[in-house]
Amino acid sequence: MRIKAANDTGASQGSAVKRWSLKVLLLGLVLLSACSGGGGGVQGSAVPLAPSWAAVDLPINLIESVAVSPLDRRVVYAGQRNPSVNAEHAVWRSDDGGESFKVVAQGMSFHLFPSPTDPDRVFGTVSEPDSYAGFGSAQALYVSRDRGLNWLPVFKAGKRVLLNDLNPGSGIGQHPSQRDTIYVFGRTRDGLDGAVLKSIDGGASWADTSPPGIVLSRDPGYFAFDPLHAETVFLSARYTAADGSGGVLLRSVDGGKSWQAADAGLVVRSSEGSMAHYLNELFVTTVPGVLVGVSDFGQLWINSDGGAGTWRALPLPLGSVDQFLWSARLPNTLVVLNRDGTMQRSDDLGSNWQPVVTPGKISASSLDDSDPSGILITTSGDEALYRSVDAGQTWLLLPKPLFPVSYNSNVGRRVAVSVATPDRLIGFRAGYGSLPRLEVLVEGQWQMPRGMAAFRSTVAVSSIAAFGKRLAAAANGSLFQQDMQGGWSPVSLPESNWSEGARLSSDGDLRGIYGGLYLGTHFFGTLFQGTADGGVHWAADSHFNGYSGEAVFDTPTGRFWYLSTSNKASYQVSLAQPDGSSINASAGLPTGSLNALANSPQAPSRLYVGTPQGVYRSTDGGTLWTPAFTGNLGSPVSAIAVDPKDAMTVWTHGANGLAHSNDGGDHWVAVAPEHFASGAGTLALHPSRSGVVVVSAADGIWLSVDAGAKWLNVGGPVKGVRQLMIVDDAINAATDSGLFRCASLCQPL
Repeated sequence: MRIKAANDTGASQGSAVKRWSLKVLLLGLVLLSACSGGGGGVQGSAVPLAPSWAAVDLPINLIESVAVSPLDRRVVYAGQRNPSVNAEHAVWRSDDGGESFKVVAQGMSFHLFPSPTDPDRVFGTVSEPDSYAGFGSAQALYVSRDRGLNWLPVFKAGKRVLLNDLNPGSGIGQHPSQRDTIYVFGRTRDGLDGAVLKSIDGGASWADTSPPGIVLSRDPGYFAFDPLHAETVFLSARYTAADGSGGVLLRSVDGGKSWQAADAGLVVRSSEGSMAHYLNELFVTTVPGVLVGVSDFGQLWINSDGGAGTWRALPLPLGSVDQFLWSARLPNTLVVLNRDGTMQRSDDLGSNWQPVVTPGKISASSLDDSDPSGILITTSGDEALYRSVDAGQTWLLLPKPLFPVSYNSNVGRRVAVSVATPDRLIGFRAGYGSLPRLEVLVEGQWQMPRGMAAFRSTVAVSSIAAFGKRLAAAANGSLFQQDMQGGWSPVSLPESNWSEGARLSSDGDLRGIYGGLYLGTHFFGTLFQGTADGGVHWAADSHFNGYSGEAVFDTPTGRFWYLSTSNKASYQVSLAQPDGSSINASAGLPTGSLNALANSPQAPSRLYVGTPQGVYRSTDGGTLWTPAFTGNLGSPVSAIAVDPKDAMTVWTHGANGLAHSNDGGDHWVAVAPEHFASGAGTLALHPSRSGVVVVSAADGIWLSVDAGAKWLNVGGPVKGVRQLMIVDDAINAATDSGLFRCASLCQPL
C-alpha cells in the first residue's frame, strides 16, 4: 500500500482587511474643495479629512495540497503557499470532514501525506532549489508527529532527505501493519542518484537500503506492499545504464535488506538498446502471487507468481490504458480507464474484457481512495462530475463546483476531488495556470469551508472590468465577480489554461447586469473567451487563436476591436464582426508591441493605440492608422484613456509622463510634469463626469477633478499598480498585491 494524496488543489477565501489612513495635504484639500460648478468640475462638497483605502477580500486561499487521513477520514489537511509572501504559508486541518478548517502551523507550507499507520503522523514536502545538482528543484521531506502542529526536517546522517519534485508523495511508503516502519525513495542533499531509505522508529533515524549495482534515477519511484506478507516490498523506479535506460521493478522479501529484479518480461529490446516498461501503478492483490500494473506506455501487465516469474501483457491495445482499479472486495475483477475516455471490465483477472457504460466520454478520472471500488470521473469538457462505488456499474451525478475540477498530472488527467466521508467531498482547483481554490460539498452545496475566511492571501490582480456599479476581477488566471451587495464570488471558467496576466474587457453594460465579458489570455496561446451571462456559459471566440489583450467595443453594432498576437512579439489590432469573422485592422501601425487600446462610446470607430513610438489613431475603425505625434511625449505609451463623453479628449501615460489632448490627438500638452515627468503608469477617467482623472505614480495615486489643472495625492498603493478604474464614485486599483478600493475619497464626486 502506498500513501496517496491529491497534490493539486484549489483555493479559498482570505479575509483580513488591511487598511491604512492617508495624510492629505491641507493645500490639496483646499484646492479640491474649491472645484465646483460646470466645465466638468465637481459640485462643492466636504472632502473627508482622512480618506482610506481598503484591501478588497477576494475569496482566495492558495491551497496547494489537500489530503485526507486514511485512518480517520474526518481529518483533512490542506497546505497553503504564497510564493511571494512567506507569512501567508500555512498548514490547515479539519476535524469534521472539511466543513471547517483551522490553521495549525503558520509560516510554512507542504504537500501533505498523512500516515496510514499512525493518526498523529503527517509527512510534508516543500519545494526548494536543488543547489547540489545545480539545476531544478527538489522536495525536502518533513514530518509532524502531533497532527500538523510542529514540523521537523528529515535527516539521514546529518544530510537533508529530498524527494522528486514531480510526485513527492509516491516516494513515501508504509505497510499498513507496520506502524513505525517507513520507506522513502529519494536522496540525500549531496547525492544525485535515487536511494532507498528505511526507518524503523517512525522517522527518527534512517538507513540506506538501496539495491547494490543499480544506478537509480532521481525520477519518481514508489513502493507497493504485499498485504499478506509484511516484509515483502516492491519498488518501481527508473534507472540509467550504459546499455539502455527505462524502468526497473525490484522486490525485497526481507524488509529491504536485499533486492532482486522482478521485471522479467517487461524489458523491450530494440536496435537502439533496451527500454524497460516503468510501472507507474502497481497493485499486489490478495489473490496469492498475483500482481497487476500499468506501464508508462499505457500497457496493462499481470504477474502470477509474486514477481519472481515473467510478466505478461493483458489483451488490451498498447497505449490504451490510463489507470486501473482492483479491489479486495472483487478480487478477480479488473477495471481499466482508457486514454480514449472509455472504460472496460474483466471478471477473470484480464483474460476477457467487456465495455463499461459511462454517463459520457470520460475527460478525467481518479480512483476514490475512500472506497476500494470507488471511481470519480468528469465527462467531456468537465461538463459533469460523477461517482461510482461499484467499479463503474452505476453512477451518481454530483454537484460540480464553479471551478474546473480536473488537472493534468504527470501520469494523466485526474479529478481534483477527494472523498472525506460518504456525504462530504473536498474539491479543489489545480494551481496550474490559475489560482488554486478549495471548497467542500455540504448537504448538496459547494461552499468555502468555515474558518478559511480568517486568513487572507495576497495575490496579483491583473485586470478589472466594470458592469454598471459592479466589478469583475482577474487574479492569476481566476475570475471573480461582485454582487449587488458588494460581495465577491468566483466565476466558473472554461477548462483552459488561464494566465496570470489575463486581461478583462467589458462592453460596459450600464444596466448593472453581466453582459459581454471578454477575457484575453497570454498563456500557451489559448483562445479569446467570452461570456454573455456572467460566466455561466463561456465560448471560445472564433476571431483569433493566439495571445490576446484588451478589447474595446461598439456595443450597438456588436463589433469590437482587440489586441492580438501569435508570438507575443508583434501585435496587431483585430476587428471582430458579429458574424464571427475578423479582419486585421492594423494598416499604418508600426511593427512590434502595442501597449494599449482605447475608444469612446460616443464615437466607437475613433480608436487610439499606445505604441513604443507614441500614440496612433484611426478615425475609421482601424482601416487606416496615422501617428498622433506628441513631440517629446511621443515615446513609449503604456496607457490610454478616452473621455466617455467626448471622443476628442484623450489622456496618455508613458515613459515621459502624462499627456492630454482636447482635439483628438492633433495637439498635446504635458500634464503636471512635477508629478508624472517619468515612469510609466496607468490612468482612468470617470465614466460619467468629464474632467475627473486618476493616475498612478511612484509616490501614490493622484486625483484631479478639473481636467488636470489641480492634483491631489490620495495615497494608496504605490507599487505594481496594473489598472485603475472609477466605479460608483470609488477608485479601484488592481495591483501586484491585490485589489484595493478608496470609497470615502470619491464621495464628493
